[in-house]
Amino acid sequence: MPVWSLRRVLDKNPELDFRHGLRTPVRFAPVEGFSGADGFPFKGLRALIRASFWPDVRQVSINPDEIDPGRWTEAVNGLALDYDFLYVVTEGYFFKIPLDTPLDRADPKRINLGWPHGGGCSLHRGMLYVAVEGSPDKKMKGQVWVVDPRTVTVVAKQTISATGDCPWISIDPAGRFLYHSKASAGSADQIDIFRFRAYPDFLLSPVGSLTLVTESGDPIDLQSVQAGLVTPNNHLVVLCDTPEGEAVSGLHLFDIYTGRRRWHKRFEREYDDEFECLLMADFAENGLLHVGMLNKDLDIGRESDDLSLVNFDTPSPFDRWML
Repeated sequence: MPVWSLRRVLDKNPELDFRHGLRTPVRFAPVEGFSGADGFPFKGLRALIRASFWPDVRQVSINPDEIDPGRWTEAVNGLALDYDFLYVVTEGYFFKIPLDTPLDRADPKRINLGWPHGGGCSLHRGMLYVAVEGSPDKKMKGQVWVVDPRTVTVVAKQTISATGDCPWISIDPAGRFLYHSKASAGSADQIDIFRFRAYPDFLLSPVGSLTLVTESGDPIDLQSVQAGLVTPNNHLVVLCDTPEGEAVSGLHLFDIYTGRRRWHKRFEREYDDEFECLLMADFAENGLLHVGMLNKDLDIGRESDDLSLVNFDTPSPFDRWML
């Protein structure tokens, strides 16, 4: 039975210095006009204590082995799920697939919502928030688009990246903050944090950035970041698509309060596989945390990318609440 106490937080985070205030995260740099307390990622003390428990995860399956039903698996960059549909964001299109439809037989309507390059997505209060990369002509910067899945229309937009580098966004469980980072080396270790106001009063206000570091507190050179996800217990999961042998390939879990990495998981893939997106959903024996992996169309005669879900779960079902 876990011990719920502030002492546990201090014991597991010796770098914390509460002389500057409990609500000031470590390695958080506020933008002008904001203070360290504006980046406090928890709704209350209990959430902070809960987030001091970090679960291990293990790969439990790849299911299905490959999905190749055609157009909807081509260049998948974002997945989200509610009680009725799986929502799929690809580089150029949007799809919604009823949950009672087997994925290997799904043939959803292809919907063009006008984005030049769709990315990761986050579902909040029935609305889908989509990271959209800047246009090739650089006239459009990186943005967040709000999509109403019921009417399949774009209802709001806001720019969040001056460079157009906007591979993913994630909204925290309490709906207070939106998190985002760039993909490229040299800047991917900086997590931009925005105060979040949900649609219909959609507004993102930058409050600062969190610097990510290794387990020992050293700088970390994340590269080719494809996806990020804030979990229900306020951990940050980051997915890197560098070649398997490189030091940062695979899944990383970070403490969202200190920016410190808690674990790093590498896993096997073929030479033409790419890690593209993350999904948090309870698929029973197929786990809680899922990596969307594409087998790219590199062979002559192939018509589309194949999609696989690499599934991860905690070693014990009693530890699932930690994730």
